[in-house]
Amino acid sequence: MLRLLPPDLDLDRHLAAHPPTFSRFHSDELVHLLHLVSAIPATNRKMAEKLDLQLGYVHLSSTRLREWLPNYHEYLQYAVDTNLLETDNHFVVPRDGDVGKCRGYRFAARFRKGWDVPLVDGPSCRIVWLKDAAVMRRLNRVRLKQSKLTKQIRQDYSHLLEWLDPKTTPLRIRQEEALRFIAQERDRVRRDPSLRKPKRKPGPNGEVVFKDPEEQYDQRFTSVAKLVERDLNTVLDAKVGRLHTTLTNMSGKLRPFVYAEGYGQLVAIDLKNSQPFLANLLLNPSFYSPFTKGRKGGRVPLTLQKEGLKVWEEMKKRKNKHSYITLLRIVQRTGNDDIEKFREWTASGEFYTNVQQALNSQGEQVPFERDDIKVMLFEVLFSRNSTKSMAKTAFAELFPTVAKVFRTLKVKDHSILPRLLQLLEAHLFLRVITKRIHQRCPHIPLFTVHDSVVTPVEYADYVERIMKQELTKWVGQSPQFTRSFWGLTQLSKVAGVAAAIGPAVEFYSICLKLRLDGFSTQNQ
Repeated sequence: MLRLLPPDLDLDRHLAAHPPTFSRFHSDELVHLLHLVSAIPATNRKMAEKLDLQLGYVHLSSTRLREWLPNYHEYLQYAVDTNLLETDNHFVVPRDGDVGKCRGYRFAARFRKGWDVPLVDGPSCRIVWLKDAAVMRRLNRVRLKQSKLTKQIRQDYSHLLEWLDPKTTPLRIRQEEALRFIAQERDRVRRDPSLRKPKRKPGPNGEVVFKDPEEQYDQRFTSVAKLVERDLNTVLDAKVGRLHTTLTNMSGKLRPFVYAEGYGQLVAIDLKNSQPFLANLLLNPSFYSPFTKGRKGGRVPLTLQKEGLKVWEEMKKRKNKHSYITLLRIVQRTGNDDIEKFREWTASGEFYTNVQQALNSQGEQVPFERDDIKVMLFEVLFSRNSTKSMAKTAFAELFPTVAKVFRTLKVKDHSILPRLLQLLEAHLFLRVITKRIHQRCPHIPLFTVHDSVVTPVEYADYVERIMKQELTKWVGQSPQFTRSFWGLTQLSKVAGVAAAIGPAVEFYSICLKLRLDGFSTQNQ
């Protein structure tokens, strides 16, 4: 079981210089605790985006720590006392609905890397391996519990989980090419800061915050490490039913290096403009009618009978219990021509292009770009009703009834709409489409990345046919798909880019291989 530590931390030497004085100490437990400070921001993008606001402190939940390490506080105190970690020593108990705060920890300054560190210094994390079997068994038990994969869930999702089992999964990654590529990417962005992409959330004063290439490198390095160890890190989001894995969390730029051993090239079959397409369900009167009649039934609302009812219950708690009656009246009104237009454009697979052309034809002074349309939809779906913007106004003028449905769903709680769309996506892809494929052809490897199904290319036509049949049946519109190929096709392009960088990347690649300390061989 691999873990990540700062490259300059020689833990054996540190323990020899500062022997722990408390009982029940085990070096592997300390390694895992330190690993959390490195790995949480490297594997959790939301956490990584908050680190700037938290001065780099990673908040560690005492409740979660206690599940696998009852005397965790002694380890943390030892790490702080011996200058391994620093703490903000700030803890807030949650009261009266207010969110609390866990204590934050970060590595001491001598172990932290910044923007000005030379490239050839290597990655800001290195691989170490846990050795104690008892510690690893305990961590696996806790991880299984925290992943929310109960016995019932493992049965419901067995058609996907069997392909994600570390012992049997065929998923692999082309390690050397992937490491060379992420080194080249970090070098490229460091040389030209204008290439840095903005984070989704602005800073405390509304300013644009850009992604740190060091941070991006660590996240990608961690994904490579996990796939080398065949750790798919499967977690079920209990709120919306989404299945999160190493594949869903990794950068899209790394996916071309992923392949399935013993099969042909992998291909991801993506639903085009998926969120607008699935939103067609919310414009269907039969989606709401069973709830207004106080009974269960009807084909479309079956998707809400278990997971979805949780969403409606929350709407009731937030004094929004009659919103579905209002929604039914809105979508049943005659003359809703914009709903039909919305359906046609989403079914064509060219929703963003059509919206862009429609808005630009109105003679706007500043033409809308395709990315502007995606930002517009993001604001329409995810922002609060009280938030005003030109993008939301433009969407409402183009689709007044659709915009009204979205606003009604977000009354009292703006998270209802995105959660509902994610819940529908998860149900259709995880419990309908892939389950039907598995029942008919259990030998077909299936992996999901939210609104796409990944399978070897030899099965792609069959998988896409089933996807089209089920989505047409449930949504009422025929979908369109795109295919993105992983593996061999893209590797030639990456190799060409790496060669253009020159000797610096080759040297860095050698450094990486040396730092891996038997990255492949120790896992045999």
